[in-house]
Amino acid sequence: MHRRIKGVMLCEFHHIKGPRIYSEYPHNVLSDHDWKNVAHFVIPKPGFCNRFISVRCSDSWVIGIPTHLFHSKYFRNELWFNFCFILDGEVESKHLGAYEAVLRKIAVYLTSFEVETTSLYSDDFNVGGLLEQIFHDLVENSESIIEVDSSHKWYLRIIHNWEEPKEIELHEVPISIVNLRSLVNSEWDLCLQTIIPHIDGIKHVKKIAEDTSIPINNVIDGLRNLLYYKCIKMIDIFHQTNRYRVTQNIRELAQSQDLQDACVSTVILDRSLPMPSFPLVFAFYCKLQSGNTIQQFYKKQEFEKRNIDVRKFVIFGVLNGILRRVHEYPLSNIGDNIKEGSESGNLSYDEIYFGPNQAASPHRYPRITIYK
Repeated sequence: MHRRIKGVMLCEFHHIKGPRIYSEYPHNVLSDHDWKNVAHFVIPKPGFCNRFISVRCSDSWVIGIPTHLFHSKYFRNELWFNFCFILDGEVESKHLGAYEAVLRKIAVYLTSFEVETTSLYSDDFNVGGLLEQIFHDLVENSESIIEVDSSHKWYLRIIHNWEEPKEIELHEVPISIVNLRSLVNSEWDLCLQTIIPHIDGIKHVKKIAEDTSIPINNVIDGLRNLLYYKCIKMIDIFHQTNRYRVTQNIRELAQSQDLQDACVSTVILDRSLPMPSFPLVFAFYCKLQSGNTIQQFYKKQEFEKRNIDVRKFVIFGVLNGILRRVHEYPLSNIGDNIKEGSESGNLSYDEIYFGPNQAASPHRYPRITIYK
């Protein structure tokens, strides 16, 4: 569902009335007051034609691509129009660019249709029906296929503007969530081509840099690109001494049959043996508490005898938000020896081991450990 789109409208410059809304859906999606405030931006001066424009008014955004056609058949030899989206005002300005591609495509389609048929503003053409279909299809599915007539078929899709990826830590492990090897080709960045074979769900960022002899910053940049395009997810390195706790998302696992099927097929240890039942796997997730290390937990529950791979069990839980890592933060209890870095309680053991001062042991002073 794409509820950020509140409405769509086709605007034009009328030779007598000036800028006006020719057709809109839903009706009165923009108030008369708001229209007066944005009209001269929606139908702007020639220098702004074919540019992506965005205007804020009250609790909405109006965005579009103004188009200008020249021909003797038009009054004053010109036709000005602009197909616009009206978006919820809560949409951040940095995310408006996600709509530019589809708006440009609509502008091209409308231009082509008008040049070839001169029917855009004719009484025989159902502009209102066109706008209604575009609105409902994009809101419900983020895409639309419209057969305008026997010669014109439009394909529209909103390409989502992904969030800027988080910073990547040296101790984190990239997990592929698409088939990267099937996507990569000779035109890809050479650094990425080298990194991808090492994304195996086990190697952490620093290990990948060491094995590929690629500078660590270049490895991080490459992984951030894959993270941006939703090709990978980053999780903490898996250790037997890690601690995890179940989250409230366990409810989703209890309710989703698809997630249950994916869970059981993922955590299986030996596919030649019978699969573990979902109630058994679900019970193990519910029993997991932060007081025990994962090694203590899986040995007590006899994972191997039940044909469950503990690493896959943890990774599936973390990737789907069912489990959360509980980090350990050492804090020196000798006041004179508390350091700004490793034993101040601000860095986890992973950050200390993989950080610039990794050679220094965090156990050299008496200390307490904070779990969070």
